[in-house]
Amino acid sequence: MEATTLSQGELSVTEFFTKLRIIWDELDSFRPDLVCICKSKCSCTVSSILSQRKHEDRVMQLLRGLNSQYTNIQSHILLLDPLPPISNFFFSCYPTRTSYHD
Repeated sequence: MEATTLSQGELSVTEFFTKLRIIWDELDSFRPDLVCICKSKCSCTVSSILSQRKHEDRVMQLLRGLNSQYTNIQSHILLLDPLPPISNFFFSCYPTRTSYHD
């Protein structure tokens, strides 16, 4: 599967994520998320567990494919429980400017 072997290489983080996102979207179209079909009010947590696992898999694919310059960020994110949304990861990769130039 291409998503598991894709790496950032010469791509920016945004370009790398976009390539991964395209692959994930294609996978989702072929294999959509499961939906609970319990007749009564569902009390199982299978749907939420599957959704969380999918999120974790995607965060791991993104982190594994990044260049070595992001090792500190990778380590930090992997220590978090639960793993943050991927959008939070982008804030870590792009430091905010503390000074402004005219």
